[in-house]
Amino acid sequence: MSDAEDVDTDEIPILAETVDPESLNDLCMSASDSSPVTVSFAHVGYDVTVRSDGCVIVDDA
Repeated sequence: MSDAEDVDTDEIPILAETVDPESLNDLCMSASDSSPVTVSFAHVGYDVTVRSDGCVIVDDA
């Protein structure tokens, strides 16, 4: 996100201030092939989607 905003990484709030990384990991790890998990949330003006298959998508909000 810092690349997209053309700012230093120090100027972007850390992701853990938006979403609990352990909970996100637990959700994704609990998924199975027959029941995939997708989690979406907003972070500093971007829509972030994390899928249990490891795909992470970041779009402008």
